[in-house]
Amino acid sequence: MVHFDDVRVEEGRPLGVGVQMVTPEYFETFGIRMLQGRALNDRDGMSAQRVAVVNERFVRLFLNGQDPVGQRVAMDESGCCMVGLPHSPCY
Repeated sequence: MVHFDDVRVEEGRPLGVGVQMVTPEYFETFGIRMLQGRALNDRDGMSAQRVAVVNERFVRLFLNGQDPVGQRVAMDESGCCMVGLPHSPCY
């Protein structure tokens, strides 16, 4: 179950979300640039506020194209703040 603050998801829409934990160097290593917000950094760690970087598809499907930066998303009992939107490269 995924819950967004101030965002209503259409009734009956499946909420399948994949989660991948990466290091702060991930985006730089793969040359992925940010469209909005920021990438992860060294201050984002296990003892810090949980943050997420979401992709363009996530924004289209779940946020109706709204700016994700600063919005909160909760999965299960934990939540995090979305801090960045990277360009989604096609492979």
